[in-house]
Amino acid sequence: MGQQLVDAYNENVATPYSAAERGYIDAVIEPSATRLEIRRALTLLRDKRQALRPRRAEAPPDSALTAVGSHSCTVVR
Repeated sequence: MGQQLVDAYNENVATPYSAAERGYIDAVIEPSATRLEIRRALTLLRDKRQALRPRRAEAPPDSALTAVGSHSCTVVR
């Protein structure tokens, strides 16, 4: 009984094809096509440039925060 459950699990659940059917993976690559698929992916990424995000300003020292917090501010229109 136990081996039958293991075999059924391996046949129906633990295969890349069932994962692809469920949408967990995009495609199943056969071992003989692995190099070709890697080459295609690297070709697509060859000219891709990632924009760098601007750096955040450093946090002001604690004394600057207390000085700002101790003054009141009035908006005049």
